[in-house]
Amino acid sequence: MIVFQDAAEKEREQNQMEFEKTIGNIVQYGTTIQARMGFLTVNKKEPARVDRNAMKVTLHQSGNDGSWFIIEPFYKLRSMGDNVIAGDRICLVPYYINQTLGSVKHQIHVSCLSLSEDAESKEVNCLNEQSCWQVLLFLEYSENRSDVLKGVSVAFCLTIYIIICLYFFNLYGPVTFH
Repeated sequence: MIVFQDAAEKEREQNQMEFEKTIGNIVQYGTTIQARMGFLTVNKKEPARVDRNAMKVTLHQSGNDGSWFIIEPFYKLRSMGDNVIAGDRICLVPYYINQTLGSVKHQIHVSCLSLSEDAESKEVNCLNEQSCWQVLLFLEYSENRSDVLKGVSVAFCLTIYIIICLYFFNLYGPVTFH
């Protein structure tokens, strides 16, 4: 048991080192990435719940070898080595899956089958059918810095703003903006 814990700790340290190497680098097609907000992970030994021909995709707490993906262009307008630009459509191909030449690659895919508990929801799995994902710029990366406004800061500012507006409403009547 201790051996497994040591191996898991070494892998976490290695993931952190690899992550720190990539900070500030421009992402290009053909680059290997690791999605870190809860590690997006392909489990090649377990079938997906809905589409049994696909591999299961989960959010893993610490990541593993199934958490690494190669970014490939969806359209032929871009080629390997080009910079990935916000708005581009990409394919996420698992790094560790052996690909045979001339075949369609396994990639992160949205199933057309609905989940049993919610008919409007679809399963995300790994299958040899193409699905594209669009790159959207959310927030440029920077370590916790006081001069960068983050989502939590915005929520806090909105809370303060609402409290101030309610205060003025109670004190002076309704507030109008012109």
